[in-house]
Amino acid sequence: MSGKEKSKEVTLQELLALAEGGQSRIQHAVGFYYENGLYTDVDYQRAAQWYEKAAAQGNEESQTRLGFLYAQGKGVTQDYAKAAQYFQLGAKGGNSNAQYNLARCYETGTGVKEDAGKALEWYLKSAKQEDPRSMCCVGNYYMQGICVDQDYKKAFQWFEKAAEKDIPVAQYNLAILYQYGCGVEKDLEKSRFWMTKAAQRKFSMAVEALKESES
Repeated sequence: MSGKEKSKEVTLQELLALAEGGQSRIQHAVGFYYENGLYTDVDYQRAAQWYEKAAAQGNEESQTRLGFLYAQGKGVTQDYAKAAQYFQLGAKGGNSNAQYNLARCYETGTGVKEDAGKALEWYLKSAKQEDPRSMCCVGNYYMQGICVDQDYKKAFQWFEKAAEKDIPVAQYNLAILYQYGCGVEKDLEKSRFWMTKAAQRKFSMAVEALKESES
């Protein structure tokens, strides 16, 4: 590594000195170092402590990371309600990852009351920020007509966006829509193309579909 590259590195000790000044961005970085074991051993408890400092100042990245720590019980007592609360804070701050995970909480009733409408609302917010997982989920809501009128054309549009970002379940669903001409003109060649893409990502339903087509 060149001297120039080394000069860009910041040690944990240097970050700690800066974090004491109260900057949430630096405090988040310290939490990230502890969570991921950068220049130190992994320490989820200390990660949570620093994330909490930054989260209290409105840092949406730290709010989101705290959501994960509470959901997984790392460095804190596992608490799905608190996880959802921190995802909510991060989501309102505009963090697309928090929005996706808050939507998942509402969809599954994890830490909050199950609410498909709110799940779709947050999936849409996240999808509009180019989160491919949320794009796929929105496509599924339109395909199944959950909280919206069933609309295969809109489902296709969202699945296509997610498929192009390499989400295998979206690639599989896109293949199915092409296969039956739902929301798009029927095209067996494109159907097989996307089914193959999904199978290459080890998506089991796509693997089985290709096996059946070849038998």
